Amino acid sequence: MCGIFGIVQKSGAVSPKEMRALIHALYRYSESRGKEAAGAAFRFNGTIEVYKRAVPASEMIREKGYRQLLHRFLSAPDPVKAFIGHSRLVTNGNQSNAANNQPVSSEGITGVHNGIIVNHEALWQRHPALQRKYEVDTEVLFSLMGHHARVCGSLPEGTLKAFGAIQGNASIAAFSEFTPELMLSTNNGSLYIARSDDFLFFTSEKYIRDKVLTKVFRREPGSCSLFQLEPMQLLLVDLTTMKGQVAADGLSIQGHILNGKRIPVTDASPKGTPTPVIQTGSGPDYKSFDLYFEKLQKRVDSLRRCTCCLLPETMPFISFDANGVCNYCAHYSRIQVRGRDALFQTVEPFRKPGKQQDIVLGASGGRDSTYALHYAKEVLGLKPIAYTYDWGMVTDLARRNVARITGQLGIEHILISADINQKRRYIRKNVSAWLKQPHLGLVPLFMAGDKQYFYYLDQVMKQNKIDITLYAENQLEKTHFKTGFCNIEEGGGSIYYDISFFKKLQLPWFYLKNYAKNPAYFN
Repeated sequence: MCGIFGIVQKSGAVSPKEMRALIHALYRYSESRGKEAAGAAFRFNGTIEVYKRAVPASEMIREKGYRQLLHRFLSAPDPVKAFIGHSRLVTNGNQSNAANNQPVSSEGITGVHNGIIVNHEALWQRHPALQRKYEVDTEVLFSLMGHHARVCGSLPEGTLKAFGAIQGNASIAAFSEFTPELMLSTNNGSLYIARSDDFLFFTSEKYIRDKVLTKVFRREPGSCSLFQLEPMQLLLVDLTTMKGQVAADGLSIQGHILNGKRIPVTDASPKGTPTPVIQTGSGPDYKSFDLYFEKLQKRVDSLRRCTCCLLPETMPFISFDANGVCNYCAHYSRIQVRGRDALFQTVEPFRKPGKQQDIVLGASGGRDSTYALHYAKEVLGLKPIAYTYDWGMVTDLARRNVARITGQLGIEHILISADINQKRRYIRKNVSAWLKQPHLGLVPLFMAGDKQYFYYLDQVMKQNKIDITLYAENQLEKTHFKTGFCNIEEGGGSIYYDISFFKKLQLPWFYLKNYAKNPAYFN
């Protein structure tokens, strides 16, 4: 979902100039995972200072307040300094309320979170003693971490207990306000780390880590230790010695007791948030709506339908025989199923050794792709990456469904986020243009913005050196009507898009004619 990243360095490990370049590169690369807000937490001079804004990361890092805070951080004489950052895709908690943006502070934990906790409301009800301040789901995870850490006296054990209570997926980076430590933990493996004796940085994706390491940090991969935190592992980094220890579910790290003096957390973000504009006016005429829909329902009820599949007579190129059965049913040929063994043989050459991921699956949050993720990992024995392209019309329920399945199965989830506000403006422009001269054949223009899904899928495969993807689709879900309303009849073959070359030429000609009739489409 979101992008999280950070750096820990001993004094003198890299120059301030190089450190600034690394931080800003992490923001730029991670912005692909969320562009709706950004934030940072710097730990130096005995305090944790937070800066966050409801703007894209590339815009936030140019702000005066952020640059001043970064300068103080880079100039500080601390023997070890640490920074964590966040590039947000909004799920729970509107970004216009600054408190909902990250980093989030609760119960002595200040940190950032990537993922969705789908049972956060139930967890608040289950723990009434915890004080809730924000809307964002991250808060309940950090509250539980701090609560359990104080009860058991160990931040690692408190973190693992908190992760055991949540449903959904979560990768976190957090400072303890009681101990000089940085905690990294994940339940789906979306944390990648590069580490040497005096320097460490982490990212949400392997590609981002490797790109920053070689292109910005200018280090060869063999010059430091590269690893991925596996699901239900955590890494605890001592911010006085740079020593780190890894623990897994059910194991604790000894000697890290919460008995230190609390470190103050200050918010350096600009104060004040814009007040939403509420438009007023006379309400809709519901009586007119009722009359309209009553007439519409009568028309719908009177439509002739196929006696077999129920397709209506408004379907393009439909015809009915003497028994009322449509031509789509008459020409239907049964899907030939090749069986599980054939699928095993198909994917076998693409399997990779060890823990290397070997397949990318598109995850929409619907039934088909959710089942496919389960099938690929649990039945085929593959090691998948789940991929989602969020272009502004991915629903909150879909995001939660992906969080549930990837968290439960321990599958890394790479979400590429478009500039969602911009995409929605484009949709509005196309809808407004369409309303001037409505035509059913032009309705697909509303969804034109999601077609970059295929481009970014290809990029994710290349970045992770994976040669195979798996589509989970329903072969009965034909969409002939899309071209049919353009007066182009598709063939009746067994594949999805079996339109001929000549008919492919007809499609742009159809659109060009309608663009010429309605210049509002040139937007």
